[in-house]
Amino acid sequence: SIQDVLFFPQLRPEPAEVQPRGYELRELGIENVWHPLLFRAGIVGREELAAANSQSLQQQIRTWIKQLNLETPTLSVALVNEWIEREAKRENV
Repeated sequence: SIQDVLFFPQLRPEPAEVQPRGYELRELGIENVWHPLLFRAGIVGREELAAANSQSLQQQIRTWIKQLNLETPTLSVALVNEWIEREAKRENV
């Protein structure tokens, strides 16, 4: 209840921290340069990548590239879609 949260915050369960699984992204052929940005977008492994929308993920990553002034290769929707399709094929095997 709300009273429990207000009066006893120490009793709230700690949120489970999801560890990035870069090895899963490498297995899909995704270059290491993209891993930190994918992790920032909540893509920590195959499951999250399979559920992602390629266009919104690409836009989100490109926004961070601009904001952080990163020098990275061009990221296209087609490349992000290719990553997602590789995972979809892998799931169907």
